[in-house]
Amino acid sequence: METSSATRGQSELIVGLFGILATLLVIVVLAGWNSDLPVIDSDRGAFLALATCGFFMCGSSGADYTTPKRWINPMHLLGIMLGLLATLLVISELAGWQIPMVADAQDAFYALAAIMVVKVLLTTVDRLVWQQ
Repeated sequence: METSSATRGQSELIVGLFGILATLLVIVVLAGWNSDLPVIDSDRGAFLALATCGFFMCGSSGADYTTPKRWINPMHLLGIMLGLLATLLVISELAGWQIPMVADAQDAFYALAAIMVVKVLLTTVDRLVWQQ
């Protein structure tokens, strides 16, 4: 299934806007400026805001899973595994489960931010190297 250039451009714009928003959110949290802002004034609120940005970025990425060869692309496989890890992180935070190496919502925020950076890098490399 071929994606039109207009649809591809729109999805890249959406991903870019949410990427900028996620980057600003990480900067605000790292600088400690989120304590006075509504919704993201807590670690959990900031984590959920970052997760929302990540889900929109991933869902709008326009990844083509209809081509059988794409399922064996190592970049897609790594992206899928990281996406599952991010989803499990969000579920564990929402459910209040303790998972190894993630003691609280702040740790979950940093772990999710790291996963998102790796996924963006994988997507960039995939589009530059594997696709024309």
